[in-house]
Order: sequence, then structure tokens, then C-alpha cells
Amino acid sequence: MDVTLDASAIIALAKDEPDAQYLKPLRDYHRQGLITLSIGRTTSQEAMSKSSTEPPDIIAEKRIAAAGLNIDRVQRDRGGQSIAYRCCECNVTTFEPEHDFFYAKLIRDILTGNKKIDFKYNQYLERRMNDPEEKVKRAWHNHFNDIWGLVEHVAWGGDIFVTSDRDFLTKRDKLAIVVPGKILGFKETIEYLSKMSLPLPKPAVWQPQLEIQRCLNCLLKQQLAG
Repeated sequence: MDVTLDASAIIALAKDEPDAQYLKPLRDYHRQGLITLSIGRTTSQEAMSKSSTEPPDIIAEKRIAAAGLNIDRVQRDRGGQSIAYRCCECNVTTFEPEHDFFYAKLIRDILTGNKKIDFKYNQYLERRMNDPEEKVKRAWHNHFNDIWGLVEHVAWGGDIFVTSDRDFLTKRDKLAIVVPGKILGFKETIEYLSKMSLPLPKPAVWQPQLEIQRCLNCLLKQQLAG
């Protein structure tokens, strides 16, 4: 069973926040070979201090070490394999990376739409033209790091995405339509795992496949026909 730690979980462990009590047992599960802990490339560099002069990868490595996640076999800076998209119109499976972009946009639309953060940075910057640009940039990047962190989780076939992010937790029923597996809070995760019979089941080899209404070829044909 593959458990993905969101940035909020890593930070909670690194700072030994009160809720970290629910995350620490996950390291023990991992050491016992009952689960695999994964940290995505995007997630590891989220919510960096703007005052730090160190490169983001160094900050990320120090945070992971402080969280006690320099454990053998923890998948750090993990990237997923290509996601397969099955077109509902022509029934062809495609691996076009452009569909990852549309998939990320779909997740973002479920989370916030344009009410909170625009999909395009320039549009968001223009809407918040009276705010300091550094603050606007930080908010936009943190939001999309969240989204791409979830896309990475899907791409490697993660079973549980662990987070304290309210956007994810309050919208997980809607996200469940397009995101396989479970999105759980810190306490929920350990409660869920503790109820399962041990050893935890090992999933089949993952080949992520998602359905899309139209592939790029179908969209192109539609445009040419119009």
C-alpha cells in the first residue's frame, strides 16, 4: 500500500506539531514493510520560506530529514509514470502529456474554480494588482504545487493521499470522481490503517488510466469539422 505525504504532513512532522502524533506511526508501518511512504517532487518544495537564501532542494532535504523521513525505501522526489487517458468518444488510449495539464485543471476546478486562484498566473496577478507581487506569486505557486502533487500521486498509483489541507478534505467527495484511492486527514489515515488486517494488502502493478470525454485528436477533428 502506497501512502503519499502532502507538504502539510511533512511540515507537521518536521516541526513536531501536535497532529504529528498521528503521522509518526506511519514511519513505523513503513519500517515494518506494511506500507510505502512517498513524497512527490512538487510536494517536497512547497511552502518554502521566502527569506531563506538556500536553494529549494536543500531546504526540502533538510525538511525531510527533520521529519524523520530519511528512512530506507522512502520514495523521495518521486515522479509518476505517464498517465493513460481513454477517450470516451473514440475509445483510444493516449499518453499525451497535454492531457496531464487538462487533468490538473479539472482538479483545480473542483477545488476552487476562479473564485480563489485563476488557472493562469497573469490573470491572478492582474486580479490582485494591489497586492505585493511576491505575496501573489507565493499563493499561486503553493496552490498549484498542491494540485500537481495530487497529479503525481495519481500517476504512481498512490492508495492514500495524506493531508491537512482543507481544500482537499472538504472537496474529497467530488475529487473521488476523478482521483483514485483515498484522501485522508492525519488522524483518519492512522485510524483507517489500524482497522485493516495485517499484513496490509499489496496492490496490483499500477497502470494509471483515466477517462476523458475527448482526446486531442477528437478535439482537432471537431474543430476541423466546424
